Amino acid sequence: MMQTVEHIYFRESGMGRGQTFWWDRASRTVRAEDEERRLSGWWFQELNLPEELNPLLIELTEEDIYLIDMWSDRFDAEVWRNYPYPEGVMICDGTDWEIHVMTENGTEKLSGSNIYPPGWWMIRELLYGYYDAGSNREDEEGEGEQ
Repeated sequence: MMQTVEHIYFRESGMGRGQTFWWDRASRTVRAEDEERRLSGWWFQELNLPEELNPLLIELTEEDIYLIDMWSDRFDAEVWRNYPYPEGVMICDGTDWEIHVMTENGTEKLSGSNIYPPGWWMIRELLYGYYDAGSNREDEEGEGEQ
């Protein structure tokens, strides 16, 4: 049964610095915090712009909302929660991530490090895609996701 996603908090970081996204259906916006300056130029960090001029605040289209709804059809918190580390592999550095998905049934809070459950690459691509930055569209990392 599909749940309607109302709000998404998504953060990924490496060595403490990263990007954070807030996607919100009610306000029809996505907003980002760009600690690594991958989403906005250096100039933005130096300006004190009013919120409505913030290049990290983007208004969502119907297509944007539809794509998140498509992702939510694939999102299974139980699968994400129990997604296993590969046996015999020890990774000491890499990407930490955290996601909170709020629906009419509550909020799922999940996190991981260097493991990417089914649908992770898709939500990452959608969120980074609003800013046309940090995307792996040219790579094959997300290929074959279930």
